[in-house]
Amino acid sequence: MSFPLTEKTLELNILKNMLEDIQNNFSSVAYLYGFSLKHESTTGMDASIRVPGNPLMLALQFKKAIKKNGQIYFFNFNNNAHRNQHNMLFISAFLTSPPDCVFYALPTIADMNELSKSSPNFLGNTLLLNPLDVGQINDQQVHLIILDKALRTCSILSEFVKRDIKLHSWEEISESIRKEKIGMRVYSFLDKIRSERKLNEEIFLGKERPSRVYLRSLMMPI
Repeated sequence: MSFPLTEKTLELNILKNMLEDIQNNFSSVAYLYGFSLKHESTTGMDASIRVPGNPLMLALQFKKAIKKNGQIYFFNFNNNAHRNQHNMLFISAFLTSPPDCVFYALPTIADMNELSKSSPNFLGNTLLLNPLDVGQINDQQVHLIILDKALRTCSILSEFVKRDIKLHSWEEISESIRKEKIGMRVYSFLDKIRSERKLNEEIFLGKERPSRVYLRSLMMPI
């Protein structure tokens, strides 16, 4: 009996690689945190990697390729039931940036055969996209990411982004974590939340009024 490749399968294997790399090179006490469906709907995040003292080391929303053509991979996004997932992720990234610590994870693995060939190191076939580079989406529609693996860029098949967007390799992200260019300390996080608390969402989301972002869900006990 054959099994299809699922987004959860990609998420589990890639997160394992990421956590091991961070534990080996940054903090041996790093751990994974999986968001509940409720919190995912209000932050846009699937999972995060955390370290005591860092409420948000790295937060990710995984996407699975819907098809490929050679080195070109296609991903749907903003495809949750309410068509607001991207804006939730955008808000989370906006309120915690800088430094950048919220990303889409885009594995260039389209089927079980590619998964098997990638094992045990899936990070070499995973690229990361900053939602801030995409911008806000106000049409409540599903959109398409077209990823060029060879160039490490992507484009968005819609009217709101016309340029190629640079993608990040795990090596870049890992190096930034080691240099503490990614990941937020508790005091920095709290200062940002206090300073941004009064922001009107319409400043960067136009007329759309998204559901409340529960910033507490981004935090961890110390």
